[in-house]
Amino acid sequence: MPFAHGEGLDWCCPYELSTESSKKLFAMFGIDALQALELTMKTLGVEVEYWEKTKNGKFYFLDEEGAAI
Repeated sequence: MPFAHGEGLDWCCPYELSTESSKKLFAMFGIDALQALELTMKTLGVEVEYWEKTKNGKFYFLDEEGAAI
């Protein structure tokens, strides 16, 4: 969930992407909560695609292939 960062001029939206063997913690910043969230969702899609290609694996959501992002 986005939160005001610093003196409230920027917003931060942390995210975590994890598998059984690794974990990645990051955050995206925006000028408001909506932009921080939107950038996070777009970045997650790219991150999942990258992990699937480089780790030769697949993400599943509710037992269906795909990360549902």
